[in-house]
Amino acid sequence: VDFLGGDKTAHDSRLQLVSLSGSSLKKFLQVHRTARRLERDAIVHFHLSALGNFQRVGPLLQWCFRRQPTVATIHSGSFVKEMRQSKSQARFRRILLRFDHLITVSQSQKDYLVELGFDPCGLTVVPAFIPRSVDTTKLPEAARKIPHEKTTILASGSLARVYNYDILIDAMDRLDTEDYHFVLA
Repeated sequence: VDFLGGDKTAHDSRLQLVSLSGSSLKKFLQVHRTARRLERDAIVHFHLSALGNFQRVGPLLQWCFRRQPTVATIHSGSFVKEMRQSKSQARFRRILLRFDHLITVSQSQKDYLVELGFDPCGLTVVPAFIPRSVDTTKLPEAARKIPHEKTTILASGSLARVYNYDILIDAMDRLDTEDYHFVLA
């Protein structure tokens, strides 16, 4: 969860990230205290990837931040498949409807939410991929230095076990570095 707003004196930045540690109860108390200190106009952004976990803790987090506007990004690439197979689809739909805005990582996710009755005006697609042709002038300098004659394999995000980075690292050993460039961010 990240917040836009709140303590404006922290390093002249309005973006606050909260790291949680300790037991589940301690984490909840940290979140609750943070929510109470946040201004009402602070935007609270939830990142949803482990949808099963969010069904359990989501309502509690939404209750904590009930005073602030909330946005959620659904990062799970298998979201539509999981939801179609889920016995708790109606419950998850109710949870998602409590957000002020939803961001999906694909058009198919947005289309599915519209199919479930979500207002398209409350949905935004921000693709979770890099298109085949990239305007390199808009890339950071480090990215522009990547050799174009090689195939670039890019992985970014949380180094959580669920993302199977071990498979990617094993593949890196087997692929010829003359043909491939690897970027882990």
